[in-house]
Amino acid sequence: MNREPTAEEAIEAFRDEGLEVGEVRTITRSEDRSLIPKTYEEQMSFTIPSSGERSGGCVFTFPSREALDPVSEYYEEFGGDFASYVYVEGNVLVQIDGDGPEDQADQYREVLRET
Repeated sequence: MNREPTAEEAIEAFRDEGLEVGEVRTITRSEDRSLIPKTYEEQMSFTIPSSGERSGGCVFTFPSREALDPVSEYYEEFGGDFASYVYVEGNVLVQIDGDGPEDQADQYREVLRET
């Protein structure tokens, strides 16, 4: 593929590769009550049930790398209990909650690279 995947295509790729994807939700900028910079085009969240009831991740797409950087920096500021695994491929950012094992989170990065 020469174009960037959509958030939905990235999540579909995770599923196709046998990675755990529970409940999926599209979050629009107008619904987003978090402090995440609203520079993204799309945001889809998904749960990873085996890592815990509230565990999961998000896939964001951006119009440019300049738009992506503030969200990447936002997640990198957190540590400890709120730490995340953050993976960037092109203009797509995948954030996985830090309460799961790193090797599990890395599998999402591998699939993202191939998508």
